[in-house]
Amino acid sequence: MKPSSIQYDKISTDFEPAFYFAHAGRVSKQRISMKADFLPDSMAAFFEYRLKQQPADLNGHLQRIEFFLYRKHSSRLFAALCDLFIVLGDSGRALRQRLCESAKNILDAGQSTFLEQALSQKLDNNDNFLPRDCLFKNTHGELLTDFVTDRDNRLDSEDILATADSYIENSQFEAALEYMTEYLKQQPDNKALTARLIELYQILNMEQAFNQAYRQFADQASTGHLWSEAKQAFN
Repeated sequence: MKPSSIQYDKISTDFEPAFYFAHAGRVSKQRISMKADFLPDSMAAFFEYRLKQQPADLNGHLQRIEFFLYRKHSSRLFAALCDLFIVLGDSGRALRQRLCESAKNILDAGQSTFLEQALSQKLDNNDNFLPRDCLFKNTHGELLTDFVTDRDNRLDSEDILATADSYIENSQFEAALEYMTEYLKQQPDNKALTARLIELYQILNMEQAFNQAYRQFADQASTGHLWSEAKQAFN
């Protein structure tokens, strides 16, 4: 069977999650469908292995959150959000806030309050309120900083853009902007990512948001001309 002929909404629970997610991300560049009836225990094990290998794999964190959000599994969703908060530290506030809003109807009041309080500061990975399923409980909190120093462990531009495109295809423009901006902070010299981010600002005519990003990234030697050209176009 050719990969393009796979009907993902009919995949059985016997199908290995790793193969499905690998195809949905890198190969097909299609948005990951949550119609496949994967068992929560299998997915929890898959994400645990993946994220312990690369703690700052933002794709992996978002896929984990989206899966348990779709399944309305409150305890595992809470654990997934806590892990992302630990890894991001005080970065990505807009992304963290949006995810909290999305999960509010599934989490209980105590879980929601805990995450909301952590929006303005780094989540203490030794906090006693962290759930048992939290992968990075009682571990070193500066995981993202450590990860960024190792270029070999970064996601390829192809993977990053594929995930951004999946948000765009589903009209989740704010999510796409937040996602690309977070990765651009790690890879400010990434020309493909810069071009796609600027293109989305232009399509949405978001001059104010563009100007904010311009002030942050326009001084890069390899991509500064892209920002300057776009600045002129907005003017």
